[in-house]
Amino acid sequence: MNTLSYINPKQGKDQIDIMMDVENGIIVRLITTPKTENPISTKWQKSFGEAAQKQIVGKSLKNLDVQAVGGASLTTAAFVTYVKTIQ
Repeated sequence: MNTLSYINPKQGKDQIDIMMDVENGIIVRLITTPKTENPISTKWQKSFGEAAQKQIVGKSLKNLDVQAVGGASLTTAAFVTYVKTIQ
């Protein structure tokens, strides 16, 4: 499990836990757990987690190109930054 942190310009620091399994360069499982106390951020983090099952799982780690998964642009940006660090 990895905790991703990012800055929400309206509420400050937000965090989300990510557990991701990759096999042969393909994302085969992604589990997200919101870690924020802000209800609006929690809504967007949950939306990201749900939409990620279709938009991220099954995709190549190397060629991943996503923006605002589930409408959650800040969470998506934090996830993309994380992916770049593990490649």
